[in-house]
Amino acid sequence: MERSIDGVRLLRKGAAKPLFILVSTFLMFVAFGTMVAGAARANGTLVVRTVDAQGSVPVQSILLSITSSSENEPEAAYQSDYTDSEGCSSFSLPAGSYRINAIDWRLPSRYARQYWNQKTYWTMADPAMVADGQTTTCELRMVAGAHIRGRVVNAAGEPLAGMMVYICAADPYTLSEWYPEATTDSAGCYDIGGLQSGEYVVEACDMSDYYLYQFYPDQLTARAGTRFFVGAGETITAPDVVMKLAAKVTGAITTRLGVIPRNVMCAAERLQDGKWVEIRADCCNNDCTYAINQLPPGRYRFCFYGRFTAVSRQYYQDNFKSTSWPSEAKVFDIGEGQQLSGINMIIWGDTEAPVTQAPEGEAVRRGGRAVLPYRVADGGRHGPTADVTIKVKTLTGKIVKVIRLPDRPVNQLRRCYYRCGLPRGRYRFCVFAIDSGGNRQRRIASNLLTVR
Repeated sequence: MERSIDGVRLLRKGAAKPLFILVSTFLMFVAFGTMVAGAARANGTLVVRTVDAQGSVPVQSILLSITSSSENEPEAAYQSDYTDSEGCSSFSLPAGSYRINAIDWRLPSRYARQYWNQKTYWTMADPAMVADGQTTTCELRMVAGAHIRGRVVNAAGEPLAGMMVYICAADPYTLSEWYPEATTDSAGCYDIGGLQSGEYVVEACDMSDYYLYQFYPDQLTARAGTRFFVGAGETITAPDVVMKLAAKVTGAITTRLGVIPRNVMCAAERLQDGKWVEIRADCCNNDCTYAINQLPPGRYRFCFYGRFTAVSRQYYQDNFKSTSWPSEAKVFDIGEGQQLSGINMIIWGDTEAPVTQAPEGEAVRRGGRAVLPYRVADGGRHGPTADVTIKVKTLTGKIVKVIRLPDRPVNQLRRCYYRCGLPRGRYRFCVFAIDSGGNRQRRIASNLLTVR
């Protein structure tokens, strides 16, 4: 029996060596397979070279942006870099299809922005294909950009400094979505280059709102503006942009309860071609005042409506009165640069206060996540949201935690979560609410919170 056992032991010892060799060989094959798979997944290299379209000389300091052309991953492999003195830049990228965008950021810009290969819009870009472990080379032939220069003046012909001027494509779906800009100098002049060949409109803006934003000559939309065609490398001088003064309307809004409404839009409707068209709208400030800027001359009426709430559209009449009938709205003839103030209005509100509810929550261990369930019921005009405040108090009434929850949906059970660091014991959480019309809950709902 001992020999038998020894024989078995000898057999096992003898089998150990070939077993070791077998396992080692298997691990080598696994490691080799991993290396091969890793090599198969190695990034490819995209080399981009920018040259002048006329002389074929390298163009340096061109910003190249590489983006995936996959619709599912539009920004999957975004990279950017400037070309070196040889006009070259290289990118390590996963296998796939990419767009190449070239921009001359130098001032003044000499070359027009383009996509590979000499395409004017991103949807027209030719794909640059990158394969694993391989190098793909693309040469971009940079075309000379066009220039538009001009001057911005006021009605008296005096130059206006500090005005922002944008050159916008007349057809934004054929030319680059990048709109170059410039600020007028002390002589009111601007010079914008690096434009692709095509049609453009000139927009002038005053960031202080003193003058009206306009497209040359004095239009409110790019579609109505005068178009200027420029060819590759061409320079044109546009007529002077004569800025008009912008009108402004200010006032205050309250509800019938005398409280400040929330999320109320103040809009100006202008009579255009026999139709009333809303051209400007701004949200009421937190102090119940409002201001509607950038109004061109014309005939107006003013209305107010809820931005995120169910406040219906109401029109200004006079002396704080409002009407839901547009035909009964007071009409104003506003001249260029006129400042109309005191358009105060009391909007319709309801007197239905929100009702707060506080269902019983689960006990929580100290340091754990407390769950405070609550519900705000409000069937009034000022739904569907309310500002909610939850205060956690000791049983003696001392406030130990305040949680503010703005714009929470009403008429549904909600839960408030927070990390509870309170000492062990019993507390009471109270739920407060105020709707967009300023109505507050009449009774405060509360329930117990137990910290173990």
